[in-house]
Amino acid sequence: MHSDRSHERKDVSVVVWIEHGGAVHRCLMRDASQSGAKLAVPDPVSIPDRFRMFFSPAATNFRLCDVKWRRDGAVGVQFATARAGVVESV
Repeated sequence: MHSDRSHERKDVSVVVWIEHGGAVHRCLMRDASQSGAKLAVPDPVSIPDRFRMFFSPAATNFRLCDVKWRRDGAVGVQFATARAGVVESV
């Protein structure tokens, strides 16, 4: 099967935390690549179009994510590219 993805995705099972609605929510990263990931979430519709993803609930570093699709208890995200010296806002 042909894929339009520019980076190969790897199956993973990593707990991550996403920040939205003024709170941090735990979810599971199911696959990942250099450019994005698939996150298992209870309610894909409730996830905003852009959010911060942390690898620890106490972390200060994050990946800014843009939702590309929502279905079947998951969202597909693309990692936003940050420019040096520029702080991204959510």
